[in-house]
Amino acid sequence: MNLPESGKAIVIDDKADEGLPLIKVLSKCRISTIYFTGEINELPPKPFNDVRIIFLDLVLGGMTSRDEKTILSTLINVIKRIVHTNNGPFIIVLWTKHDEYIDGFKNILRRENYKAMVLNLQKSECQNGAGRSYDLGKIKKNLDKRLKNLKIFDLFLLWENILHDSASNIVNEFSKLVDFYDSDRWNTEMQKVFYNLARAQAGGRLSEGETLEILKNSLFTFMGLFQDTTEKKIHKISSSPLDNFETGEIDKKIKAEINSRLLLDFSTQNGLYPGNVYEIKDDDSLKKIIYDSIYQEELLEEFSNMKGVNLNEMLDRDKKIKDSYKPEFKRFFKEVRNTIKDNSILVQIEISPLCDFTQNKMKLSRIVKGFLCPVEVQINGTTIQTYENLKRSAHFLYVSPAIKHEEKLYRLVVDFRHFSAKPIDEINRNTPIFRLRKEILIDIQTKLSSHINRPGVLFVE
Repeated sequence: MNLPESGKAIVIDDKADEGLPLIKVLSKCRISTIYFTGEINELPPKPFNDVRIIFLDLVLGGMTSRDEKTILSTLINVIKRIVHTNNGPFIIVLWTKHDEYIDGFKNILRRENYKAMVLNLQKSECQNGAGRSYDLGKIKKNLDKRLKNLKIFDLFLLWENILHDSASNIVNEFSKLVDFYDSDRWNTEMQKVFYNLARAQAGGRLSEGETLEILKNSLFTFMGLFQDTTEKKIHKISSSPLDNFETGEIDKKIKAEINSRLLLDFSTQNGLYPGNVYEIKDDDSLKKIIYDSIYQEELLEEFSNMKGVNLNEMLDRDKKIKDSYKPEFKRFFKEVRNTIKDNSILVQIEISPLCDFTQNKMKLSRIVKGFLCPVEVQINGTTIQTYENLKRSAHFLYVSPAIKHEEKLYRLVVDFRHFSAKPIDEINRNTPIFRLRKEILIDIQTKLSSHINRPGVLFVE
Protein backbone atom coordinates (compact mmCIF):
# COMPACT_ATOMS: atom_id res chain seq x y z
CA MET A 1 0.00 0.00 0.00
CA ASN A 2 1.29 3.44 -0.97
CA LEU A 3 0.47 6.10 1.59
CA PRO A 4 0.33 9.78 0.54
CA GLU A 5 3.64 11.54 1.13
CA SER A 6 2.58 15.14 0.62
CA GLY A 7 0.40 16.08 3.59
CA LYS A 8 -2.86 14.48 2.50
CA ALA A 9 -3.27 12.21 5.55
CA ILE A 10 -5.52 13.48 8.35
CA VAL A 11 -5.98 12.22 11.91
CA ILE A 12 -9.18 13.21 13.76
CA ASP A 13 -9.27 12.20 17.43
CA ASP A 14 -10.46 14.27 20.38
CA LYS A 15 -7.94 12.53 22.67
CA ALA A 16 -4.36 13.47 21.82
CA ASP A 17 -2.93 10.50 23.76
CA GLU A 18 -4.87 8.16 21.45
CA GLY A 19 -4.19 10.05 18.20
CA LEU A 20 -0.48 10.64 18.89
CA PRO A 21 0.61 6.94 18.64
CA LEU A 22 -0.97 6.80 15.18
CA ILE A 23 0.78 10.02 14.12
CA LYS A 24 4.09 8.55 15.32
CA VAL A 25 3.63 5.45 13.16
CA LEU A 26 2.72 7.55 10.11
CA SER A 27 5.68 9.87 10.71
CA LYS A 28 8.03 6.88 10.87
CA CYS A 29 6.70 5.86 7.44
CA ARG A 30 7.45 9.38 6.09
CA ILE A 31 3.77 10.32 6.03
CA SER A 32 3.14 13.88 7.15
CA THR A 33 -0.22 14.31 8.87
CA ILE A 34 -2.74 17.02 9.69
CA TYR A 35 -4.29 16.64 13.13
CA PHE A 36 -7.73 17.79 14.32
CA THR A 37 -9.54 17.14 17.60
CA GLY A 38 -12.91 17.61 15.89
CA GLU A 39 -13.64 20.91 17.67
CA ILE A 40 -15.51 23.12 15.19
CA ASN A 41 -13.48 26.25 15.96
CA GLU A 42 -10.25 24.36 15.09
CA LEU A 43 -11.38 23.15 11.64
CA PRO A 44 -10.15 24.82 8.41
CA PRO A 45 -12.18 27.74 6.95
CA LYS A 46 -12.46 25.91 3.61
CA PRO A 47 -12.60 22.15 3.00
CA PHE A 48 -9.62 20.48 1.32
CA ASN A 49 -9.97 18.83 -2.10
CA ASP A 50 -6.83 16.68 -2.00
CA VAL A 51 -7.41 14.40 1.00
CA ARG A 52 -6.50 10.76 0.42
CA ILE A 53 -6.74 9.11 3.83
CA ILE A 54 -8.45 10.02 7.13
CA PHE A 55 -8.01 8.27 10.46
CA LEU A 56 -11.22 9.02 12.31
CA ASP A 57 -12.36 8.40 15.86
CA LEU A 58 -16.10 7.73 15.52
CA VAL A 59 -17.04 9.16 18.92
CA LEU A 60 -15.64 12.66 19.42
CA GLY A 61 -15.71 15.17 22.26
CA GLY A 62 -17.67 13.39 25.00
CA MET A 63 -20.46 12.12 22.74
CA THR A 64 -20.56 8.63 24.28
CA SER A 65 -23.84 9.39 26.04
CA ARG A 66 -25.50 10.79 22.92
CA ASP A 67 -27.84 8.89 20.61
CA GLU A 68 -26.60 7.46 17.29
CA LYS A 69 -28.28 10.13 15.15
CA THR A 70 -26.51 12.95 17.05
CA ILE A 71 -23.15 11.18 16.92
CA LEU A 72 -23.36 10.57 13.16
CA SER A 73 -24.61 14.10 12.48
CA THR A 74 -21.63 15.54 14.37
CA LEU A 75 -19.21 13.29 12.46
CA ILE A 76 -20.50 14.19 9.01
CA ASN A 77 -20.41 17.91 9.86
CA VAL A 78 -16.73 17.52 10.82
CA ILE A 79 -16.03 15.64 7.56
CA LYS A 80 -17.82 18.31 5.50
CA ARG A 81 -15.66 21.03 7.09
CA ILE A 82 -12.50 19.12 6.20
CA VAL A 83 -13.20 17.34 2.88
CA HIS A 84 -14.81 18.92 -0.19
CA THR A 85 -17.39 16.79 -1.99
CA ASN A 86 -15.30 17.19 -5.19
CA ASN A 87 -12.31 15.69 -3.40
CA GLY A 88 -12.28 12.39 -5.32
CA PRO A 89 -11.73 8.96 -3.76
CA PHE A 90 -10.28 8.71 -0.27
CA ILE A 91 -10.00 6.19 2.56
CA ILE A 92 -11.53 6.59 6.00
CA VAL A 93 -9.88 4.34 8.55
CA LEU A 94 -12.14 4.24 11.59
CA TRP A 95 -9.74 4.51 14.51
CA THR A 96 -12.35 3.57 17.07
CA LYS A 97 -13.67 1.39 19.86
CA HIS A 98 -17.27 1.78 18.63
CA ASP A 99 -18.03 -0.38 15.58
CA GLU A 100 -21.79 -0.21 16.18
CA TYR A 101 -21.99 3.11 14.30
CA ILE A 102 -20.06 2.02 11.19
CA ASP A 103 -22.98 1.04 8.92
CA GLY A 104 -24.88 4.24 9.68
CA PHE A 105 -21.76 6.32 8.99
CA LYS A 106 -21.25 4.62 5.59
CA ASN A 107 -24.84 5.41 4.61
CA ILE A 108 -24.43 9.11 5.45
CA LEU A 109 -21.21 9.32 3.43
CA ARG A 110 -23.03 7.88 0.40
CA ARG A 111 -25.91 10.34 0.79
CA GLU A 112 -23.45 13.24 0.89
CA ASN A 113 -21.83 11.98 -2.37
CA TYR A 114 -18.42 11.26 -0.85
CA LYS A 115 -16.27 8.68 -2.67
CA ALA A 116 -15.02 7.13 0.55
CA MET A 117 -13.76 3.61 1.21
CA VAL A 118 -14.38 2.84 4.89
CA LEU A 119 -12.08 0.49 6.81
CA ASN A 120 -12.18 -0.40 10.50
CA LEU A 121 -9.09 -0.32 12.73
CA GLN A 122 -10.22 -1.07 16.28
CA LYS A 123 -8.22 0.68 18.95
CA SER A 124 -8.30 -2.46 21.10
CA GLU A 125 -6.29 -4.32 18.42
CA CYS A 126 -3.48 -1.80 18.77
CA GLN A 127 -3.13 -1.75 22.56
CA ASN A 128 -0.82 -3.80 24.73
CA GLY A 129 -1.99 -6.72 26.81
CA ALA A 130 -3.05 -4.55 29.74
CA GLY A 131 -5.13 -2.35 27.44
CA ARG A 132 -3.64 0.81 28.93
CA SER A 133 -1.21 1.99 26.26
CA TYR A 134 -0.74 1.71 22.52
CA ASP A 135 1.79 -0.58 20.85
CA LEU A 136 3.34 1.11 17.80
CA GLY A 137 4.26 -2.25 16.30
CA LYS A 138 0.67 -3.46 16.53
CA ILE A 139 -0.62 -0.23 14.99
CA LYS A 140 1.68 -0.62 11.98
CA LYS A 141 0.93 -4.34 11.57
CA ASN A 142 -2.85 -3.84 11.67
CA LEU A 143 -2.67 -0.75 9.48
CA ASP A 144 -0.69 -2.64 6.83
CA LYS A 145 -3.27 -5.44 6.96
CA ARG A 146 -6.22 -3.06 6.47
CA LEU A 147 -4.60 -1.15 3.59
CA LYS A 148 -3.22 -4.18 1.77
CA ASN A 149 -5.83 -4.72 -0.97
CA LEU A 150 -6.98 -1.29 -2.13
CA LYS A 151 -5.93 -2.11 -5.71
CA ILE A 152 -6.59 0.71 -8.21
CA PHE A 153 -6.70 3.38 -5.50
CA ASP A 154 -3.15 2.32 -4.68
CA LEU A 155 -2.14 3.27 -8.24
CA PHE A 156 -3.57 6.77 -7.82
CA LEU A 157 -1.52 7.22 -4.64
CA LEU A 158 1.58 5.88 -6.41
CA TRP A 159 1.05 8.48 -9.15
CA GLU A 160 0.69 11.35 -6.68
CA ASN A 161 3.81 10.25 -4.80
CA ILE A 162 5.81 10.12 -8.06
CA LEU A 163 4.76 13.68 -8.90
CA HIS A 164 5.70 14.82 -5.40
CA ASP A 165 9.15 13.20 -5.74
CA SER A 166 9.69 14.69 -9.22
CA ALA A 167 8.92 18.21 -8.02
CA SER A 168 11.21 17.72 -5.01
CA ASN A 169 14.05 16.53 -7.28
CA ILE A 170 13.79 19.65 -9.44
CA VAL A 171 13.91 21.93 -6.39
CA ASN A 172 16.95 20.07 -5.06
CA GLU A 173 18.83 20.16 -8.37
CA PHE A 174 18.20 23.80 -9.27
CA SER A 175 18.87 25.03 -5.76
CA LYS A 176 22.42 23.62 -6.09
CA LEU A 177 23.28 26.02 -8.92
CA VAL A 178 24.51 28.51 -6.30
CA ASP A 179 26.55 27.53 -3.22
CA PHE A 180 24.60 27.88 0.01
CA TYR A 181 27.37 29.04 2.34
CA ASP A 182 25.69 32.44 2.65
CA SER A 183 21.87 32.44 2.56
CA ASP A 184 21.61 36.14 1.57
CA ARG A 185 24.00 35.70 -1.34
CA TRP A 186 22.26 32.45 -2.34
CA ASN A 187 18.91 34.23 -2.43
CA THR A 188 20.29 37.09 -4.56
CA GLU A 189 22.08 34.83 -7.06
CA MET A 190 19.10 32.46 -7.38
CA GLN A 191 16.90 35.43 -8.24
CA LYS A 192 19.26 36.11 -11.15
CA VAL A 193 18.97 32.47 -12.20
CA PHE A 194 15.16 32.65 -12.25
CA TYR A 195 15.25 35.95 -14.14
CA ASN A 196 17.47 34.48 -16.85
CA LEU A 197 15.30 31.36 -17.08
CA ALA A 198 12.27 33.62 -17.55
CA ARG A 199 13.99 35.67 -20.28
CA ALA A 200 14.91 32.46 -22.12
CA GLN A 201 11.31 31.26 -21.92
CA ALA A 202 9.91 34.62 -23.05
CA GLY A 203 12.40 35.06 -25.89
CA GLY A 204 14.20 37.92 -24.15
CA ARG A 205 11.08 40.11 -24.08
CA LEU A 206 10.96 40.80 -20.33
CA SER A 207 12.03 43.81 -18.32
CA GLU A 208 13.21 43.86 -14.71
CA GLY A 209 9.97 45.38 -13.42
CA GLU A 210 7.66 42.65 -14.75
CA THR A 211 7.81 40.60 -11.56
CA LEU A 212 4.71 38.51 -12.15
CA GLU A 213 5.68 37.65 -15.73
CA ILE A 214 9.20 36.76 -14.61
CA LEU A 215 7.72 34.41 -12.02
CA LYS A 216 5.39 32.69 -14.50
CA ASN A 217 7.94 32.30 -17.28
CA SER A 218 10.64 31.00 -14.96
CA LEU A 219 8.29 28.28 -13.65
CA PHE A 220 7.28 27.35 -17.20
CA THR A 221 10.89 26.33 -17.84
CA PHE A 222 10.58 23.50 -15.30
CA MET A 223 7.78 21.75 -17.18
CA GLY A 224 9.94 19.83 -19.66
CA LEU A 225 12.31 18.69 -16.93
CA PHE A 226 9.37 17.73 -14.72
CA GLN A 227 7.89 15.54 -17.44
CA ASP A 228 11.23 13.86 -18.15
CA THR A 229 11.87 13.21 -14.43
CA THR A 230 8.38 11.78 -13.97
CA GLU A 231 8.73 9.46 -16.97
CA LYS A 232 12.05 8.17 -15.65
CA LYS A 233 10.51 7.40 -12.24
CA ILE A 234 7.62 5.54 -13.86
CA HIS A 235 10.09 3.39 -15.83
CA LYS A 236 11.79 2.48 -12.57
CA ILE A 237 8.65 1.03 -10.94
CA SER A 238 9.57 -2.57 -10.12
CA SER A 239 6.31 -4.09 -8.85
CA SER A 240 2.54 -3.70 -9.14
CA PRO A 241 0.02 -3.58 -6.28
CA LEU A 242 -2.37 -5.47 -8.59
CA ASP A 243 -1.90 -9.13 -9.51
CA ASN A 244 -3.90 -8.58 -12.70
CA PHE A 245 -6.14 -6.03 -14.42
CA GLU A 246 -9.69 -6.44 -15.61
CA THR A 247 -9.77 -6.43 -19.41
CA GLY A 248 -12.46 -5.85 -22.00
CA GLU A 249 -14.31 -2.98 -23.63
CA ILE A 250 -15.64 0.00 -21.72
CA ASP A 251 -18.77 2.01 -22.43
CA LYS A 252 -18.48 4.57 -25.25
CA LYS A 253 -19.55 7.35 -22.88
CA ILE A 254 -16.67 6.52 -20.55
CA LYS A 255 -14.28 6.53 -23.54
CA ALA A 256 -15.50 10.02 -24.46
CA GLU A 257 -15.09 11.13 -20.82
CA ILE A 258 -11.51 9.81 -20.84
CA ASN A 259 -10.74 11.64 -24.10
CA SER A 260 -12.23 14.85 -22.72
CA ARG A 261 -9.99 14.70 -19.66
CA LEU A 262 -6.90 13.87 -21.74
CA LEU A 263 -7.47 16.35 -24.56
CA LEU A 264 -9.65 19.19 -23.25
CA ASP A 265 -9.52 21.75 -20.47
CA PHE A 266 -12.92 23.08 -19.34
CA SER A 267 -11.52 25.50 -16.73
CA THR A 268 -11.47 28.31 -19.28
CA GLN A 269 -11.54 32.07 -18.94
CA ASN A 270 -12.30 35.01 -21.19
CA GLY A 271 -9.76 36.11 -23.70
CA LEU A 272 -7.24 34.57 -26.03
CA TYR A 273 -5.09 31.51 -25.45
CA PRO A 274 -3.78 28.99 -28.01
CA GLY A 275 -6.14 26.02 -28.20
CA ASN A 276 -9.23 27.95 -27.12
CA VAL A 277 -12.40 26.74 -28.86
CA TYR A 278 -15.15 29.33 -29.35
CA GLU A 279 -18.73 28.72 -30.42
CA ILE A 280 -19.85 30.94 -33.30
CA LYS A 281 -23.18 31.51 -35.04
CA ASP A 282 -22.97 31.23 -38.83
CA ASP A 283 -25.49 28.85 -40.39
CA ASP A 284 -24.09 29.13 -43.92
CA SER A 285 -20.53 28.27 -42.82
CA LEU A 286 -21.77 25.38 -40.69
CA LYS A 287 -23.83 24.00 -43.56
CA LYS A 288 -20.94 24.23 -46.03
CA ILE A 289 -18.37 22.60 -43.70
CA ILE A 290 -20.76 19.76 -42.84
CA TYR A 291 -21.80 19.13 -46.43
CA ASP A 292 -18.16 19.08 -47.56
CA SER A 293 -17.24 16.67 -44.76
CA ILE A 294 -19.69 13.85 -45.47
CA TYR A 295 -19.20 11.02 -47.96
CA GLN A 296 -22.29 10.40 -50.00
CA GLU A 297 -21.03 6.92 -50.96
CA GLU A 298 -20.63 5.77 -47.34
CA LEU A 299 -24.30 6.48 -46.66
CA LEU A 300 -25.41 4.13 -49.44
CA GLU A 301 -24.95 1.12 -47.20
CA GLU A 302 -27.03 2.74 -44.43
CA PHE A 303 -29.68 3.52 -47.04
CA SER A 304 -29.71 -0.02 -48.46
CA ASN A 305 -30.12 -1.44 -44.94
CA MET A 306 -33.07 0.84 -44.33
CA LYS A 307 -34.62 -0.24 -47.64
CA GLY A 308 -34.00 -3.89 -46.79
CA VAL A 309 -32.13 -4.63 -50.04
CA ASN A 310 -28.61 -5.72 -50.85
CA LEU A 311 -26.26 -2.84 -51.71
CA ASN A 312 -25.31 -4.47 -55.03
CA GLU A 313 -28.97 -4.44 -56.05
CA MET A 314 -28.93 -0.63 -55.79
CA LEU A 315 -25.82 -0.18 -57.94
CA ASP A 316 -25.05 -0.53 -61.65
CA ARG A 317 -21.94 -2.32 -62.85
CA ASP A 318 -19.94 0.93 -62.67
CA LYS A 319 -20.97 1.25 -58.98
CA LYS A 320 -23.34 4.14 -59.63
CA ILE A 321 -26.71 4.21 -57.89
CA LYS A 322 -29.60 3.07 -60.11
CA ASP A 323 -32.05 5.70 -61.34
CA SER A 324 -34.95 4.06 -59.49
CA TYR A 325 -33.27 4.74 -56.14
CA LYS A 326 -31.69 8.14 -56.88
CA PRO A 327 -34.55 10.48 -55.85
CA GLU A 328 -35.20 8.64 -52.59
CA PHE A 329 -31.49 8.49 -51.74
CA LYS A 330 -31.05 12.20 -52.41
CA ARG A 331 -33.84 12.95 -49.96
CA PHE A 332 -32.24 10.59 -47.42
CA PHE A 333 -28.79 12.17 -47.90
CA LYS A 334 -30.22 15.65 -47.42
CA GLU A 335 -32.07 14.54 -44.28
CA VAL A 336 -28.87 13.10 -42.82
CA ARG A 337 -26.93 16.30 -43.50
CA ASN A 338 -29.66 18.49 -42.06
CA THR A 339 -30.00 16.31 -38.94
CA ILE A 340 -26.23 16.47 -38.37
CA LYS A 341 -26.33 20.26 -38.87
CA ASP A 342 -29.20 20.69 -36.41
CA ASN A 343 -27.26 18.77 -33.76
CA SER A 344 -23.82 20.27 -34.41
CA ILE A 345 -22.00 23.30 -33.01
CA LEU A 346 -19.96 25.57 -35.29
CA VAL A 347 -16.66 26.55 -33.68
CA GLN A 348 -13.48 28.46 -34.36
CA ILE A 349 -10.17 27.42 -32.81
CA GLU A 350 -7.26 29.67 -31.86
CA ILE A 351 -4.21 27.78 -33.19
CA SER A 352 -1.37 30.29 -32.86
CA PRO A 353 1.91 28.79 -31.59
CA LEU A 354 2.14 28.89 -27.80
CA CYS A 355 5.62 30.45 -27.96
CA ASP A 356 4.24 33.45 -29.91
CA PHE A 357 1.63 33.95 -27.20
CA THR A 358 3.98 33.61 -24.20
CA GLN A 359 6.61 35.83 -25.83
CA ASN A 360 4.00 38.46 -26.78
CA LYS A 361 4.80 38.22 -30.50
CA MET A 362 1.26 37.78 -31.80
CA LYS A 363 0.01 40.41 -34.24
CA LEU A 364 -3.18 38.60 -35.24
CA SER A 365 -5.07 35.62 -33.92
CA ARG A 366 -4.78 32.61 -36.23
CA ILE A 367 -8.13 30.87 -36.51
CA VAL A 368 -9.43 27.72 -38.14
CA LYS A 369 -13.11 26.78 -38.34
CA GLY A 370 -14.76 23.46 -37.68
CA PHE A 371 -17.74 21.92 -35.92
CA LEU A 372 -18.60 19.62 -33.06
CA CYS A 373 -20.20 16.73 -34.86
CA PRO A 374 -22.58 14.44 -32.92
CA VAL A 375 -21.21 10.91 -32.65
CA GLU A 376 -24.53 9.51 -33.84
CA VAL A 377 -27.88 10.76 -35.14
CA GLN A 378 -31.32 9.20 -35.46
CA ILE A 379 -32.91 9.02 -38.91
CA ASN A 380 -36.40 7.47 -39.08
CA GLY A 381 -35.65 5.29 -36.07
CA THR A 382 -32.24 4.18 -37.39
CA THR A 383 -29.03 5.13 -35.57
CA ILE A 384 -26.33 6.39 -37.93
CA GLN A 385 -22.73 6.60 -36.72
CA THR A 386 -21.49 9.87 -38.23
CA TYR A 387 -17.80 8.88 -37.97
CA GLU A 388 -18.28 6.21 -40.62
CA ASN A 389 -19.57 8.82 -43.04
CA LEU A 390 -16.96 11.54 -42.54
CA LYS A 391 -14.18 12.06 -45.08
CA ARG A 392 -11.60 10.99 -42.53
CA SER A 393 -8.79 10.56 -45.07
CA ALA A 394 -9.32 13.97 -46.72
CA HIS A 395 -6.24 16.19 -46.38
CA PHE A 396 -8.36 19.23 -45.52
CA LEU A 397 -10.11 17.57 -42.55
CA TYR A 398 -9.06 16.76 -39.01
CA VAL A 399 -11.37 14.44 -37.02
CA SER A 400 -10.81 14.03 -33.28
CA PRO A 401 -11.68 11.04 -31.11
CA ALA A 402 -15.07 11.09 -29.40
CA ILE A 403 -15.32 13.72 -26.65
CA LYS A 404 -18.02 14.80 -24.20
CA HIS A 405 -19.34 18.35 -24.07
CA GLU A 406 -22.39 19.41 -22.04
CA GLU A 407 -23.44 15.76 -21.53
CA LYS A 408 -23.41 15.01 -25.30
CA LEU A 409 -20.88 13.02 -27.34
CA TYR A 410 -19.17 14.74 -30.27
CA ARG A 411 -16.14 14.60 -32.52
CA LEU A 412 -14.31 17.81 -33.30
CA VAL A 413 -14.10 18.15 -37.09
CA VAL A 414 -11.71 20.85 -38.34
CA ASP A 415 -11.75 22.10 -41.94
CA PHE A 416 -8.30 23.51 -42.79
CA ARG A 417 -9.69 25.35 -45.83
CA HIS A 418 -11.38 27.75 -43.39
CA PHE A 419 -8.06 29.10 -42.06
CA SER A 420 -7.81 32.84 -41.42
CA ALA A 421 -6.49 35.56 -39.13
CA LYS A 422 -8.52 37.92 -36.96
CA PRO A 423 -7.72 40.93 -34.75
CA ILE A 424 -6.77 39.90 -31.23
CA ASP A 425 -9.25 42.40 -29.74
CA GLU A 426 -12.09 40.65 -31.56
CA ILE A 427 -11.12 37.23 -30.14
CA ASN A 428 -10.61 38.67 -26.64
CA ARG A 429 -14.30 39.54 -26.49
CA ASN A 430 -15.30 35.86 -26.65
CA THR A 431 -15.55 33.20 -23.95
CA PRO A 432 -14.23 29.77 -24.98
CA ILE A 433 -16.39 26.69 -24.42
CA PHE A 434 -13.20 24.71 -23.69
CA ARG A 435 -9.50 24.66 -24.52
CA LEU A 436 -7.58 22.02 -26.47
CA ARG A 437 -4.64 20.70 -24.47
CA LYS A 438 -1.17 20.98 -25.89
CA GLU A 439 -0.91 17.49 -27.43
CA ILE A 440 -4.05 17.70 -29.60
CA LEU A 441 -3.36 21.36 -30.46
CA ILE A 442 0.11 20.44 -31.75
CA ASP A 443 -1.42 17.54 -33.71
CA ILE A 444 -3.85 19.93 -35.41
CA GLN A 445 -1.11 22.50 -36.07
CA THR A 446 1.13 19.81 -37.60
CA LYS A 447 -1.61 18.54 -39.93
CA LEU A 448 -2.57 22.09 -40.88
CA SER A 449 1.06 22.75 -41.76
CA SER A 450 1.14 19.60 -43.88
CA HIS A 451 -2.07 20.65 -45.64
CA ILE A 452 -0.70 24.12 -46.42
CA ASN A 453 2.68 22.84 -47.61
CA ARG A 454 1.54 19.90 -49.76
CA PRO A 455 3.40 20.44 -53.05
CA GLY A 456 1.15 18.68 -55.55
CA VAL A 457 2.62 16.81 -58.54
CA LEU A 458 2.23 17.79 -62.18
CA PHE A 459 2.21 14.84 -64.56
CA VAL A 460 0.60 13.55 -67.76
CA GLU A 461 -1.03 10.14 -67.73
